Amino acid sequence: MIRRREFLIGSAAALAGLRCRAAPDQRYDLCVIGSGFAGVFLALRTAAHGLSTLVLEAGGDLAQAAPGLEAEFGFENRGAIPYPLERSRVIAVGGGSNHWTGSLNRLRPSDFREQSEFGLHVDWPLDYAELERWYCEAERELWASGHAPVAGAEPARSCAYPFLDPGPYRMPEVHFGGEAVEFFPLAESKEQGRGGALRLLGTRIPELLALPAAQLLPGAMAVELVPESAARIDHVRVRDPRGREQRIHARLFVVAAGVIESARLLLASRSGFFPAGIGNRHDLVGRHFMEHPTFQWIVPTEWPAFLPPGVHRSYHFSDRFRREDLNAVHFQLHIERPGQVSWKMQPEMSPRPGSRVTLSRTRRDRFGEPLPELRFGSSRRDRRTARATLPFLREQLRALGVRADALPLERRWRYHPAGTCRMARDERSGVVDRDGRVFGVENLYVSGACCFPTAGTSNPTLSVVALALRLADHLNSRA
Repeated sequence: MIRRREFLIGSAAALAGLRCRAAPDQRYDLCVIGSGFAGVFLALRTAAHGLSTLVLEAGGDLAQAAPGLEAEFGFENRGAIPYPLERSRVIAVGGGSNHWTGSLNRLRPSDFREQSEFGLHVDWPLDYAELERWYCEAERELWASGHAPVAGAEPARSCAYPFLDPGPYRMPEVHFGGEAVEFFPLAESKEQGRGGALRLLGTRIPELLALPAAQLLPGAMAVELVPESAARIDHVRVRDPRGREQRIHARLFVVAAGVIESARLLLASRSGFFPAGIGNRHDLVGRHFMEHPTFQWIVPTEWPAFLPPGVHRSYHFSDRFRREDLNAVHFQLHIERPGQVSWKMQPEMSPRPGSRVTLSRTRRDRFGEPLPELRFGSSRRDRRTARATLPFLREQLRALGVRADALPLERRWRYHPAGTCRMARDERSGVVDRDGRVFGVENLYVSGACCFPTAGTSNPTLSVVALALRLADHLNSRA
């Protein structure tokens, strides 16, 4: 076993002035794997509570792949949909926050009850009302700035945004079939309410490292969770860019490594206790991968008075689509400057069991570990939903004075991956319980969008942070 000081050589230099304390040889209260939104906000709360908390991060600083580890984070894409994961994934201290655009919005109450209300997909094992308290806390942590809520157009709330935009909100005057369409303005993360989306590396990670109970170990790739029994994890095996290994012992573990890597780590942790991987007794780890496709028209038009500038979102038709056995959609109108209007339609995707992450049988990294393999496809309902929205988009554009029949419809990805370690009421339906604990393992948890049973149509970051804060409070209560 190498010493910690040697283990950090090369990694610390890549942190460009960020002070990261070396972790002494000890058993921690909590080991968090991943330094993105889920890992950092959870660690901030547990360390502030007094739990000795170590955060492991495979990368260094900046929005770059981990120095020397690029090959270890490749993947195979064998599905019907070629998904460009490399455009959104950041293996670095701060994770996805390094390129986050800052949009904040909550999942809607019906997003948690799709099966019970519409006979679609699956229900979450918790509901909006239960999570609402942590939504308020997440908005404070992310410096949310927005207008007062538009009643009926967006989810009800018990708190105001930490930073309120000045002036009243002007809703676009758009009708469909004689019916006024309700819009609301998106909230944004603005550093201390002034501007620029929050970057964990420059703000919250230094706050974390200032806490006596918190430590961060960069350049540390978790490759295996090692159990001491069928019910407990003993340590995590970690590798640095040079291939040297270290064991990290803790009382509790949280995997917050992203949608692909969290599933990869659970699947790779095979032993006599877990022959198919941890949490995979019912072959559910890695399944139900989801994304948000966006269909967009950018059209030249005049800037009428009834179209105020800004980004305006509408959930007006979302549940109506669900009642017609389609997936929910939201429409978004972006008036950026005179002469250009962008109409976007963003549907949810069905959580298909066949859209999944597995371990490749043919490709391995340079240390012999199997790379993840992604098989991603769409369901019939996904395709019917996309077709059903075209008349809506065209009629809205005609209302703006634009002939849309000949305009091409372009699909883009929002890079909002979700699923692979879904939350459920029992282990035959998912990987983790309502608190994020892996079924059957008393000291192992998962946090992040990988736990989403369904993804709705909302941006995921606020929900990721709300769930992380909720989990942190649960872990603190166990201390």
